[in-house]
Amino acid sequence: MLEEVVVTGSRLKQADEFVAPIPVAMMRAEDLRRSAPTSIADALNQKPVFANSLSNNNGTEVDFTQQAGGNFLNMRSLGPERLLVLLDGRRVPPTNANGIVDVNLMPQLLLERVDVVKAGVSAVYGADAVSGVVNYVIDKDFTGWRGYAQGGESSRGDNEMFAAGLAWGGSFQNDRLHVLLSVEHTDSDGIGRKSERRLHDPGYLLTGSGTAADPYRVLSDVRQSSVTYGGFIGSGPFAGQHFIDSNTLAPYDPGQPAGRGYQMGGDGVDWGNGGLIPSLETDSLFGRVSWEINPNASVFVQAAYGESRTEIDNHLDFNFFGMTIFSGNPYLPDFVQQGLTDTGTPAFVMSRIHRDFGFLVNDFRNEALNLTVGAEGVFANEWSWDIYYTYGDVEMDGRVHNQTQPVNVAAALDAVLDTNGNIVCNVTLTHPGRFDDCVPLNIFGEGSPSQAAIDFVTGTTIFLVEHDLNEVGVAFSGSPLTVPAGPVQTAFGASHRRLSIRQTGNSDPSQPVDATGIRGVYSTLPFSVGNYGSADGSVEVDEFFAEGSVPVLADRAWAYSLELNGAVRYIDHSTFGGETVWKLGFTYEPFADLRLRFTRSADIRAPSLFNLFASTQQIIAPVSDPLTGVSGITAQIGGGNPNLNPESADTVSFGLGYRPNWLPGLTLSVDYYDIEITDAINTVNSQTIVDVCHASGYTDPLCDLVTRPFPVSNTTPENFPTAIASLTSINIGFLRTKGFDIEAAYQFEPDRLGGNLHISASANHVSSFEVNNGTGGPTLEFEGVYGPGLVRKSLGGLPEWRANLVLTYERAPWTFFVQERFIDSLDRIGGVQPNAVYADGSNHIESMLYTDITVEFEFPAAEVRVFASVNNLFDKDAPPVPSTSFPNLYYPAAGSVHDLVGRYFTLGIRGSFD
Repeated sequence: MLEEVVVTGSRLKQADEFVAPIPVAMMRAEDLRRSAPTSIADALNQKPVFANSLSNNNGTEVDFTQQAGGNFLNMRSLGPERLLVLLDGRRVPPTNANGIVDVNLMPQLLLERVDVVKAGVSAVYGADAVSGVVNYVIDKDFTGWRGYAQGGESSRGDNEMFAAGLAWGGSFQNDRLHVLLSVEHTDSDGIGRKSERRLHDPGYLLTGSGTAADPYRVLSDVRQSSVTYGGFIGSGPFAGQHFIDSNTLAPYDPGQPAGRGYQMGGDGVDWGNGGLIPSLETDSLFGRVSWEINPNASVFVQAAYGESRTEIDNHLDFNFFGMTIFSGNPYLPDFVQQGLTDTGTPAFVMSRIHRDFGFLVNDFRNEALNLTVGAEGVFANEWSWDIYYTYGDVEMDGRVHNQTQPVNVAAALDAVLDTNGNIVCNVTLTHPGRFDDCVPLNIFGEGSPSQAAIDFVTGTTIFLVEHDLNEVGVAFSGSPLTVPAGPVQTAFGASHRRLSIRQTGNSDPSQPVDATGIRGVYSTLPFSVGNYGSADGSVEVDEFFAEGSVPVLADRAWAYSLELNGAVRYIDHSTFGGETVWKLGFTYEPFADLRLRFTRSADIRAPSLFNLFASTQQIIAPVSDPLTGVSGITAQIGGGNPNLNPESADTVSFGLGYRPNWLPGLTLSVDYYDIEITDAINTVNSQTIVDVCHASGYTDPLCDLVTRPFPVSNTTPENFPTAIASLTSINIGFLRTKGFDIEAAYQFEPDRLGGNLHISASANHVSSFEVNNGTGGPTLEFEGVYGPGLVRKSLGGLPEWRANLVLTYERAPWTFFVQERFIDSLDRIGGVQPNAVYADGSNHIESMLYTDITVEFEFPAAEVRVFASVNNLFDKDAPPVPSTSFPNLYYPAAGSVHDLVGRYFTLGIRGSFD
């Protein structure tokens, strides 16, 4: 008889996940460590049910509003924001500005298992459990010592990692007092340059318009046009020339046209060889003390602290025709000055990618504290109770170094001679006392700017975000009565929580920089790329819930068991009011070996605090504009939206579990799911906005978000967008995904093979993934494709099949582990063109099969194991997936789907002692 425990997905006691009314996978921590020794989160991301997670190993995406590293789980590609993360069944406060949880900060060493609920359960756990729940379950009864130390690196000698941890558990006072403590540290160097992997150098670009006359096609050696590292002149008598050095101009070689402002070969340049994978350093502390007051009641206090630090070189700063050079600038070569004088040209404009300024550096630090105190117990034999208070505090310190400051740039570029013949900034003469620290900037030719000038025109954006959670809850569960088919089970309770956000920074875009007295100012924003204001807001949420199961039939010839189950929760939210979520289902066993289950649920995702109260933001981002044919940089603007409503989800799940008596050790489950989300909370990215607008003939409502100097009848380069309102969250469109999960496992009898052999397999099949932008545009099907989403910033890749096969063989003192990971092939989708035409198969992304192995040896005289692991044993390279814009700014691979690191070795030791 299996001991009944509370399996995640229900507050009612059950024997194991096999009898749960909804699909649940209970994953032992030991098994997860074998599949990915680097971290529990990396192991979870290998599971087919998780797709397009934001992970440290995904590679970088140019985004200055969230940390570059971390591990944010994503179930069924519905987004980390729609997955609820729990620690021992209780909500974990968000760890970044977007309201999602970095699971790298969760305690790992004392972990017993991770429960994964693969269906919506808002009625059981509250808002945000739309795609499912991940519950980290601590081994609260552990005693003795446990520790590990390990190191790893890729076969190319990079991405070096070291991790170590130590845990202790002890019981005192006749086992009435139990104490747990653990400390862990991880340090990973990342991959500092994209060129460390083969896809960087070719300069891949997917170009074309996707029509039969101009199909999409992959080009290489593609570069940004009309810009150089030394400076490209865009107007005046020397237009079309560029600076080789401070005294030499040369005609610009435009190479071969590649469309949308790009060229192949010639003098064009790229965005620099920035980092591929961020460095990551984490520290975590965990402690728990429990005291048994009497056999029926105990109290506890539990604290978890985590800190993570990530850093990466992102890309080079730039200026596209915003730099005005005035005649009389003493840094100009004599022949250029003479040409300006002869033609009466007062000034000209330049574009430049500032390679000599250094990379923009993303530097993020997160600190998370989670403190819970509570009491639990039993009464009347059949009932249990618990009450708790949780306090969570998360602080994020985000910095982007080496950004240019537009007003300082304009002041430094306007160099003149003073009465003593010294080169000074013009503003110091015309407006003494203003910008007295200005250092003139020689921008002509790469390497010409002095370090003092670079220091004056660059700076660091700083934004600080703090999340607080205060939650108190009480719950009761038990059996109020017994009916002929068995005991009726019920659970009910209530909770209150208050969440708050505070954001401060040094770059509020609503506070322009005073540019009085400065000529040639192209922007009064504090910084070139990321500008963030302040925010201060909070919400309060009251919730009341009830759950129950009623056995209807038992031990019948045609019904070994039939049980009805359901849950309901009322959520009273201070911004959007009251919402009721529910879950109804049944389980039916026609005979003891086979269990059928069905659940339908109504779930919600509440707006995050960042959605509601985000400060005014303005960042500069690349856009390829189909109206003007220009690829350039424009302002993305937006902020919080306090009028947001919750997302609504309608989920249907049904399946079967089979555990035959005739073949002990075999378990099999198949579950179908259908999840539809309406009123999706999201922003629409700038590229999607201009593409949808263009495809609609400039009639789509999204066109209202684009600001241009002239009407859309003007297709000249001068009508390139000046701003796009792409950062404000709105309720827009819907998502719907359908598919099924397969789980199978077989434990061979030990005496048949001289040891223990366990085989398991899991698979996810995506039958459909529909996205609609909610503004009258078409509904697009993303199953089996890789491309941008309309109501998600980046949908990533959705292979039709993802599957894992795992073999574990144990014969003392050896353990052998082999895992095969299959990722189905993908097709690209060209922007928002579902019927796009591709040339020469450039539409296709090949399927991948990865092999991981682990070998362990346990010393017979002690519970100490040494292990060696190799992930991606055969060093499979990620297939090329070129972007449609800005070659070499993005690494041309599907990092959220495929392995970017390559073969990776890990060596380590684990041990347990009494």
